[in-house]
Amino acid sequence: MALSPILAIVDLSVASDHREYVTQTLSKLPNVLELYEARGECNLVSLVSAPWIEELWDFIDNIVLKTKRTAELTPLVLETDKGPMKKEKSA
Repeated sequence: MALSPILAIVDLSVASDHREYVTQTLSKLPNVLELYEARGECNLVSLVSAPWIEELWDFIDNIVLKTKRTAELTPLVLETDKGPMKKEKSA
């Protein structure tokens, strides 16, 4: 049985004069499934996918946060504690 990926909604706050650069950079990444323009505290919302939660955090830490001109972000991880998406710990 193939496991479903972990999904996260990542809200980004980007200066308006850097939004196009950040959008173009993130849209080229395979982990970024969707990008949306938003209004309010965040102005860019992304749907990010990874096979495991550790890879998701690594992607956020090493790719999204290091994308120049990204002011701040708020990840909302959609992880399950039960069911087919749960990664079994090896002994």
